[in-house]
Amino acid sequence: MAQPQAKKQKTNNAPIVFTLRKAKPDVRFFVFDQEYHVYSAVLKVGSEFFQKYLEPSGGIAPTSTSPLFRSDWYTDVEDDGSWHLSSDVSIRQKDASRFKGDKEREQKAFNNLLCVIFSREYQITDAAELNSMTEQADYYRALPVMSNTLGSAFLNSPGLLSTIGHDPCAVLVSAYKLRHKMLFREALILSLGPWSEPRYENELKNFPLLHNVAGFAYMRHNAKVQELWSDLLQLATNKLNSAKGVLYGGSALASSVFAGAEANVDSSNKVMLPSLLRSTFDAANMNDYYRTNDAFTELLSPFLKSNLVLNKAAQAGKDNFKAYFLCFEIQDEELPWDLNQVDW
Repeated sequence: MAQPQAKKQKTNNAPIVFTLRKAKPDVRFFVFDQEYHVYSAVLKVGSEFFQKYLEPSGGIAPTSTSPLFRSDWYTDVEDDGSWHLSSDVSIRQKDASRFKGDKEREQKAFNNLLCVIFSREYQITDAAELNSMTEQADYYRALPVMSNTLGSAFLNSPGLLSTIGHDPCAVLVSAYKLRHKMLFREALILSLGPWSEPRYENELKNFPLLHNVAGFAYMRHNAKVQELWSDLLQLATNKLNSAKGVLYGGSALASSVFAGAEANVDSSNKVMLPSLLRSTFDAANMNDYYRTNDAFTELLSPFLKSNLVLNKAAQAGKDNFKAYFLCFEIQDEELPWDLNQVDW
């Protein structure tokens, strides 16, 4: 009696092809519901994983059920919910529908990773997709290649830029894996807010190195905030003692700061210091009664500037950033990786 034919992981769409001119794809990937036909020579250049396993030294080379391809790779869903591609023939019979995550996101992230390897333009939908891409690039040993393409991807990905703040600590972890300076700085700034309860404190507990980097940046800025209060009191005192007296001086300055506190609290009734400084700064520059020439502006301006590069419209103390300072800085020598290392 003939043996029943092994089941094939189902795909609903036409195969997506990644190859070069005059070159034929020789590897098949079955990524959830999508089939890919890929040219292995380029794949091996961009991915150390496939360089190793497509031509194993002393091992068993993967095979294909089709004479047109050298090897087939199937979606293997692990018990912990993660997934990866495997050339193990027995995986063909496993049901990829067991995966409980976002299949569409994972498939799109994998497609983007192939675009990275084959030097094609791609768009990242949001920060969650970026994180999925990074995890896959980490598994398939393609982090340096992906990191080098992100600059152009940012230009095509407005959805990504607007969602980094939704989960900045996760993006910070991805930026660290990718060793991408701009993305790391962007995510770090957002991980240090809200000022009264910074996200990094709890969300980076499992990443001690990054927790320490964030903690140092926060404490350094906190020291500047404490110094600011001293400078504001000194400025108010100087104005009280000036010839112009109370009307244009210290009393007005002090009252403008403390009067604004009640109007700049969050849902827990905590004062949002960035918002308070922003509203005080705006009032001082709109009303001659509060105006204190350039001294007040010089004190507050450094705290209200934004060092975000990917979100140019963001302003500390306003809109979605009422509780955020955006002026944090980290020098190249403070980045937690070797800047001279090109392969990792």
